[in-house]
Amino acid sequence: MQNILIPSGTLRIAVVDGDRLKKESKSFRAVHDILITQQSKAHEEILPIESILLKEQEEIRLEAKKNPESAKKRNDAFEVRVAELEQKMQKKRALLEKQRDFLSDTIQGMVFSIINKISAKKNISIVINKTIDEKRSVFFVEERMDLTNEVIAELDSHLKNIKLPDIKE
Repeated sequence: MQNILIPSGTLRIAVVDGDRLKKESKSFRAVHDILITQQSKAHEEILPIESILLKEQEEIRLEAKKNPESAKKRNDAFEVRVAELEQKMQKKRALLEKQRDFLSDTIQGMVFSIINKISAKKNISIVINKTIDEKRSVFFVEERMDLTNEVIAELDSHLKNIKLPDIKE
């Protein structure tokens, strides 16, 4: 493999702070809020059923002391309802995961598109992520080389009303 030498002054490099983008972008915060709301709704839907099942479990435990045969039959039916609830919870988790993936992919695709557009306009050859998982991957960069503010502004102007995808179970 032959090395390609780039003449000095022709290579233009910029950075984007991925962690700052996630924290400061209204679009990323909107996605986070949507997902938290969906998780809360799913939890609120399951909570009353779970409460009823816990109460029933205690009743069966008490009944077992007085009438073990009757408690065994009741416990068998109880176990079926618990399994059904667990299946319902798994389906909800899978649906939430699909929604999260879709929203994440949508925003990430838009971020890449925006970075490409800005890079082409400014004749930038390489864009490096300045931070990864809240750890610096670039030790020093001149402020003029940081595109983060531009990317945030562009992203937020394009994704003003991000919506939750309608994904079937």
